[in-house]
Amino acid sequence: MLNVDSLKNQTTVLVTLKTGRRHQIRRHFELIGHPVMGDPLYGRGNKNREGMQLTAMKLGFLCPVTRQQVLFTLHDQLRLQVMMTDQAAQDR
Repeated sequence: MLNVDSLKNQTTVLVTLKTGRRHQIRRHFELIGHPVMGDPLYGRGNKNREGMQLTAMKLGFLCPVTRQQVLFTLHDQLRLQVMMTDQAAQDR
């Protein structure tokens, strides 16, 4: 858990996926009663103007063509900007 806002009933979490299953984060959080903010498919009663609040900070996989591990990481400046934008949206 990275941040808890009890007044807004919102929590920021860091999630690491073990598989690449479709909707894995969204479905699992919905199953435990904590849907992703603004999720149009699995969220209920948590809609907002900004849409779904889910951002990938890092993505890695084995390239099927080259058979090499590929890793994409959100640059620290952009990561900070995303987090600040998310916080500003929550404050509205």
